[in-house]
Amino acid sequence: MHNQLNDEGTELTDEQLWTPVCQRYWLSILAPNLKNLSAEDRREVRTLVTAMDLGIKGNNVSCLDTLMQRFKAKTMSLAMGGGHEISQYLEPIPVEKSLVASPEEEQLALSMHRQDLKAKKLRAAKTD
Repeated sequence: MHNQLNDEGTELTDEQLWTPVCQRYWLSILAPNLKNLSAEDRREVRTLVTAMDLGIKGNNVSCLDTLMQRFKAKTMSLAMGGGHEISQYLEPIPVEKSLVASPEEEQLALSMHRQDLKAKKLRAAKTD
């Protein structure tokens, strides 16, 4: 990864070899070329590269916390039927947001999503 991010012909020092570059590599080289990944897959990779960089820095507690929060989000997503719209907020990495929608529109969409979930639960309860 260092070689692909580093200027050609420049030798890397020992200190540079232990510099966290996983997130930078993901965001600048891999992610732009993998446009077909789902939002949840992108989030999973982003969490993994974040954890790897934290581990390289020696922040073992933060690394493990990042992985534990991803584990919680993933199990919550599976328990809710595969949706990660809500469980993504458990993770310490930034939530991918729309660049077009305003914060008010995002809140409205989240509120409508919650109402839809409640309505589905009520319908399911009535049919039981």
